[in-house]
Amino acid sequence: MKSKLTNVILSSDSSPAFLNFWPLAVKAWEKVFAISPILAFVVANERDERLLPRLMGFGRVVPIFSNSLAPIQNQGKMARWFIACQMGDSVTTIDDIDSIFLNSEYLLDKLQYLDKEMMLGIGSEVYSGPDFGKFPATNLTGTGNQFAKLFNYEAQMNFESFLLQFNGLHLFDGKENPFNRPRNFSDESLIRAITPPGFIKVIPRNLDTDLDWVDRLNWPSYIYPEFLESRCIVNFPRPLFENRKKAKYFLDEYFPEGYPWIVKRRTLKKNPDSNFSRLKLKLTHFKYN
Repeated sequence: MKSKLTNVILSSDSSPAFLNFWPLAVKAWEKVFAISPILAFVVANERDERLLPRLMGFGRVVPIFSNSLAPIQNQGKMARWFIACQMGDSVTTIDDIDSIFLNSEYLLDKLQYLDKEMMLGIGSEVYSGPDFGKFPATNLTGTGNQFAKLFNYEAQMNFESFLLQFNGLHLFDGKENPFNRPRNFSDESLIRAITPPGFIKVIPRNLDTDLDWVDRLNWPSYIYPEFLESRCIVNFPRPLFENRKKAKYFLDEYFPEGYPWIVKRRTLKKNPDSNFSRLKLKLTHFKYN
């Protein structure tokens, strides 16, 4: 089946470690694929709700109002699957808000393997040993109806009901349960546990992270156009604000007038998400320095 990619779903809670990537992600998807991504945004309180007008100024945002007891970081991961289930017959892919593509060839080439009978996962060679059978969640692709079948989604199901059906799930590694602590939850583990045999076709990604990626774990000291010619994916260091000098090339490329930060943070914590709820969130627009 020749794929016509229609939807790209990203997600986040209000953590500045991830939410600040939203303007950049919108620009990159629109430039490279001519698709405007959808942000599934978990709204857990009035402060989060006040961010909505700012976020909607950059692209389509679907707020998910939640009072779930699941850790907010896990809700942020699950939000994208919840919205993907509502996309009907349209071909939808999932991605991370803190990564962008530099060209369309890699992903579109992989999506040629998509057929109408099966969803498509990319990265069959990534996991082995006790993680065998898992694959990267990014760019799991199919129709909205296929996502709904995979996640047992029913029309008009609310987000809490969606999460609760997986509460207590422990099939392989114990990381399937979204009510676990964040470090003990993996949506990739969840997908492995709930996928019926033959429902997802998983193909290799055949990427060399040193040659094909610009990766946060091996970030170059200097970025220039020739360096990027052979690269197709950028996985940004996070949080973006604290790493704005590293990301300066891309921020200048997409926002030469200055990056429109959603939330400004000045203090880098060992765990960038651990204390964000105590910070006063400000809607700011200023040049990085």
